[in-house]
Amino acid sequence: MINLSSLSEHLRLLLGYLQRNGWTIVFILAGSYYVYWNYLDPVVHRVRTDRSYRQATDPDRVAVLGPDMRRVRAGQQAAAAERALAAEEERIAKAKAERERKRVMTPTEERFEKRGGEGTRLGDDGTKKEGGGSGVGRNGTAAGSSRSTGRRREPRAPPPGSSFGSSNQSGM
Repeated sequence: MINLSSLSEHLRLLLGYLQRNGWTIVFILAGSYYVYWNYLDPVVHRVRTDRSYRQATDPDRVAVLGPDMRRVRAGQQAAAAERALAAEEERIAKAKAERERKRVMTPTEERFEKRGGEGTRLGDDGTKKEGGGSGVGRNGTAAGSSRSTGRRREPRAPPPGSSFGSSNQSGM
């Protein structure tokens, strides 16, 4: 058992030693720290890095891990391609929704919208045709062409034999 007087005696001796050699101890610790961080640590780091590189490029290890790495990379490529495809589809859907939002409706479409129905067009059997088809748009023009020629159209003459526009009207 340690008695209180011996403990205080040891503490007094320790404080006396620190008072005599305190600055020496501080300078030795600071010098050791400086030497370690500026000289020893870079050498230790270089040795560990070299050892790690040798282990990572060991031909036996590379031969075992190579096929596994190729399999994982192929999976990553497939996942990235799938995400890119989904993102492209989402971009196209957003662009289509934006075009539809900005589209100006015709008076007929506005009427159908107010009535709450979409209606059907004359001659429309209700099936949607994707691509292909006859190449003729719904207004009778070739797909992708403009009906307008930029010129003003002259009114047509009435067909021969019709009474429309003739001067010999017998009803007057």
